[in-house]
Parts: sequence; structure tokens; C-alpha cells
Amino acid sequence: MVGIENQLKILVIGCSSAGKSTFIDSTLIPVLIENQYVETRDDIEVFFAGQLRSNYNLGQKKCAVVHYNSLLAFDTNPHSSVLNIESEPVFEKILEDSFDEVFYCYCPDSILLERIQERDLVEPNIRGDKARNYPKDRILNFFLKISQRGVLLDIHSALQNELRSFSVVLSQHHASMVIPTSDFIEAPRSVFLERILYDGNCNIDLLKREFHRYSPLAAKCAESLTTKPYLKVEG
Repeated sequence: MVGIENQLKILVIGCSSAGKSTFIDSTLIPVLIENQYVETRDDIEVFFAGQLRSNYNLGQKKCAVVHYNSLLAFDTNPHSSVLNIESEPVFEKILEDSFDEVFYCYCPDSILLERIQERDLVEPNIRGDKARNYPKDRILNFFLKISQRGVLLDIHSALQNELRSFSVVLSQHHASMVIPTSDFIEAPRSVFLERILYDGNCNIDLLKREFHRYSPLAAKCAESLTTKPYLKVEG
């Protein structure tokens, strides 16, 4: 894969409107800078998966972040009744590459459907005046074909052949948190999740006691999220 030696590669993946852009801009990038993974914002390049289709090249900066919409496979096969993500060209390249961290942005179905229906533009905070109208009807059609939880587990299974840190960014109405994937896989029977989640809020003190189970970067992101006010979610 094209890139530089020792480049820090991070994959942020999830359905449309699950909070990928908000997590990248408001949590991941500040944490990378504050904890000296990189020196400045200019050391980080964010790639939307669609722009990597014609040329999978993660550039020459110290850190490459790939923003991947897990519904992307439907773009090339919109009439398919199933999501075959492992045959999507960019995801095939991702499987051949080696990422240091994977963050899967997950939002409960009922909340995600609300976000899709209320959204008007595609990444307005990033694209500015070039932001185009959000194709909510098309996205809803794709989303209703899948089991979001099933897609997460399929992606986790596809990526676990190599040693990677895989965490879930759980986004709700009033709180977002990073949790170990093992706890999500066990849900809804995970005692950990049942104890930290109450009425859409997060028991922050209890969550912090579990940070020793995270990768260093995931722990820093988790800690950062516990100190942030609720942010309007994009991406």
C-alpha cells in the first residue's frame, strides 16, 4: 500500500449519520495532537473512502485517517438485497493494508433513523459551500436492508485476521462513549453495558474504571468523550 514508513493508520467506519465525522473532528484529531501522536493538524490527512476508489493512496503525512461509510458497497450495487462489504473495492484494499486502530461508530437503529431523516447536507462542516444535498431516501433504502449490528460483527470478523485495536464508538441521544468490542459483541447480555448505560446516559465514573482494557489511543479518546458536552452529530 502506498504511504510512508511508520505512518499511523486509523480506520473510522460505520453507517451514514452514525457520527464518524463528529468523532474524527471533535475527539480523534484533538486527542492525536494533545497526546503527541502528531505535532500539528497538518500532520493528519483524512480520506473519504469514495475518493480512494480510483487510487488507494494514503499520502505522505504522519497520520492517515480513513472515513468509511459501511453502506458504500450499495453504491456499486444499489439493487442488491444484501450488503457484501468484503467485495467493495476500497474495503478490499483496507483488508490488504495494516491499520493501527479501528473505531466503529455505532448508533442504535431508532436514533440513527431519526438522524438520517433530519439531515439535509453531506458533511457541511467539512465541505462548506461545496456540501451537497444529503440523499436521505437512498440512504434509508440501503439502511433498511441491513442489520447494523450484523454489519459491525461481519467487519470485526473480517479485520481480526491481523492484530488491530478495534473499538466501538457508541453514540446515543445525549452521550457518546468508546467501549471495547468484546462488550458490544456480548450485548445485550453484557453486564458492563447494562451497568454503564442508563436512560441514554453514561455512567462516566464506572466507564473510566475500564480504561485499562483499551488500547492507549482508544483510552484517550474514551476519556476525552467523558469530558465533552453533547455535540450535534455529523457523518
